[in-house]
Amino acid sequence: SNPQDSHCLANLARLQQSMGEIEEFVLFAKHLCKTNPESWHSAAQVLHSTLKRNADASEMLVELWNSSRDGSIQKPLPSASLAEVCCYLAYLQPYSSSRWFESALALYPECPG
Repeated sequence: SNPQDSHCLANLARLQQSMGEIEEFVLFAKHLCKTNPESWHSAAQVLHSTLKRNADASEMLVELWNSSRDGSIQKPLPSASLAEVCCYLAYLQPYSSSRWFESALALYPECPG
């Protein structure tokens, strides 16, 4: 994920927030993640950090995780990237962090943790 992408997404999110269209941005971020899985980090970061929408970021990443695992996504993420998704989910969902860290290690044992 490119830092410039995160910056552009954050600007778009703030603009839509100022226009009262935050739900539209959330839908856009989820769609972006489904159609371009490599954008997951930027989309999650904006939902979490910029908009404080942790539940939406978690939901988006769980959907990406499920669709990458069951093959229902056109471009599934490689194991190392999917392990990063698990680590981000552990951060967003501290109550389930051990589950997500275990999943990350199962996918990518070389994970720096």
